[in-house]
Amino acid sequence: MRLYNVHTLQAAEEVMKNNFTFETEIISIHHALNRVLACDVMTEIQVPSFRRSTVDGYAVLASDVNGASETMPMLLDLIGSVEMGVESGLTVNEGQTMYVPTGGMVPDGADAMVMIEYTEKMAEDAIAILTTAVPLQNIIGKGADVEKGDTILKQHQRLRPRHIGALAATGVFEVEVYRNLTATVISTGDELITTDQPLNMGEVYDINTYTLTGKLKQFGIEVIDQVVLKDIRENIKDAFRKGIEKSDITIVSGGSSVGEKDYTADIIDELSEKDGVLIHGLAVKPGKPTIVGKVDDKMVLGLPGHPVSAMVVLDQLLRMYFSLQRDTSPFEVKGTLTQNVHAAPGRETFIMVKVEGQSIVPVLGKSGMITMMSKADGYIRIEKDTEGIVGGTEVTAYLFE
Repeated sequence: MRLYNVHTLQAAEEVMKNNFTFETEIISIHHALNRVLACDVMTEIQVPSFRRSTVDGYAVLASDVNGASETMPMLLDLIGSVEMGVESGLTVNEGQTMYVPTGGMVPDGADAMVMIEYTEKMAEDAIAILTTAVPLQNIIGKGADVEKGDTILKQHQRLRPRHIGALAATGVFEVEVYRNLTATVISTGDELITTDQPLNMGEVYDINTYTLTGKLKQFGIEVIDQVVLKDIRENIKDAFRKGIEKSDITIVSGGSSVGEKDYTADIIDELSEKDGVLIHGLAVKPGKPTIVGKVDDKMVLGLPGHPVSAMVVLDQLLRMYFSLQRDTSPFEVKGTLTQNVHAAPGRETFIMVKVEGQSIVPVLGKSGMITMMSKADGYIRIEKDTEGIVGGTEVTAYLFE
């Protein structure tokens, strides 16, 4: 009979770190939304690459308009205007000015911009300046935003629209990102019935293919197959084999314990030539009968059959896994626990909670109740050597969404 090889969550995270990596690919920024950078991104250009005006107005020498006011304007010769995206080729000398639109290139010689509101056109070639100016006024200097060689985005950054805009602005049109992952979800149990069948006494509708698929999608993993099977060893093994062949992660719920019909651990070892089962048992409640394995360099997971345990454990395993490529875990909030909660001695304990503003409210009920899953927004973790947490303590809630 097979025995558990129980790991703490911390030990399990080390196992995952030592056994699993992420493949990368280079893609166009057109397709980079929500992807995660696999390396730092540096720019090879300056931004801006020329001196830019931040206002619509006139380029001047600040010394020419010293003391200018509405009652004592300074009259300057208008020698031309700047077209957007075009270098004027002219130089502003003493006593001269040029019109420059917002974002346009400030001509050589000029060291300040005066807003058009503080000017008056006296003739086709003469502009009155009605205010003083100081050097660099209303001008963004060359390279003021980004210098050549600057790091504009760091590894592990999830790319949002603003980040893609920054990439385009700095001339970066391809990026190296972590490859998106795929998964197969297998739910096992003689009592399981799919939703298109009538429910007889002793049978239950399958839940896990739905909850686990939703959790995987939350982490950006595409589920390419869902299978519900009776506890027939060869059928489960065949489904495992197919899942490993066509997806990056294969997950089976049910059959991960050490009972007579718990086949998952043995099947993983049979399918693997060198690795097999890495973890069999987590020191957590709920979720002790959990398996992490490796077959053909791919992750295989055996989860408890109970939906609450399966979803919470998968959530934690995915957080561990993606912590290898992301600086922070998604779906976490801090708040104040509203009442005392107790823990299982010797095991890390997961307590279902609701989040109400800044308050973290325990969702109490008998272990394994399905309704707890629908009522809860997430869960908190209580360390294995702790008897519980006192109400009023700040805690981190791991959200289901």
